[in-house]
Amino acid sequence: MSSIEIHFSGEMVTNHRIPLRALALTLDHIQKAVNRSYLDITRSHGVFKHARMTSKDFESSIFLVGDAREGGYILDFLSNTSLASEITKRIADALNPAFEKAKEEGLTRMENLDSDIDVQKSKLVKNLILPKIFDKELLYPDPKIVRQYGDKSILKEIDQILAIIRKEELGENYFSLSLDVDGKKEYSFNRDKSNNFHSIITKKSIGNPMIYKGTLRMLDSGTKIGKFINSSTKKTHNLRFRSENDIFSIREFLGGKQDFEFYGSPVIEYGSYDLYAGDIYFLMLRKE
Repeated sequence: MSSIEIHFSGEMVTNHRIPLRALALTLDHIQKAVNRSYLDITRSHGVFKHARMTSKDFESSIFLVGDAREGGYILDFLSNTSLASEITKRIADALNPAFEKAKEEGLTRMENLDSDIDVQKSKLVKNLILPKIFDKELLYPDPKIVRQYGDKSILKEIDQILAIIRKEELGENYFSLSLDVDGKKEYSFNRDKSNNFHSIITKKSIGNPMIYKGTLRMLDSGTKIGKFINSSTKKTHNLRFRSENDIFSIREFLGGKQDFEFYGSPVIEYGSYDLYAGDIYFLMLRKE
């Protein structure tokens, strides 16, 4: 039997009860973390951005809700499926480095993607770099990609739970997640550690430029985001733009009537990137 335990304590706990909104959000994201972990260990290429569970997947990864216990608010989720221990271990493997890093003081999330994009564009114009074709990137990943996308996919669900702890209007609160991994492994968060955790896993950088080919399904000048279907993977990426001039430069391809090629940089978050459906920053149109 494998278990996942959540434990809330602090000002929002009243007589060993917590607000419905907090519990609903927590249960939703614990289940999603289980889903992402399950997909990552059962799919040949790991979990990707828009991966879905099937009814068979749900049966193979089911955790049952135990009884709430006193001591703040404590709730267990139990499973005896064949993959239960692997699911909890995958969550722990993703959590360990970020949790240890979150213990450090004075972490910030300083980043300037606009400046990075301008630097990459300048290098392209001056022929200082020779971008690789996207297909080859599957074989030779960007050196800035230092961890699996599954780590980020799982941790973003935990981070959504920690948003409860970060809210000052709820008072001073604490959250612990315990996983049954060779005994019980506990991850405890206060507000400072929750803020650090958020800064760590949402930190973005721009990867080396690549050559992408595909069709353009949507453009939104308001959000500066488009939808690009990669001809290599048949998956949809969010295509992000630095300026309206960049959007205008590819507007003729909107509607997906013909393929086009462009130079783009992957948006790397927490040192990870989904090569099959991750966000791309548009740099410039590639012309023959």
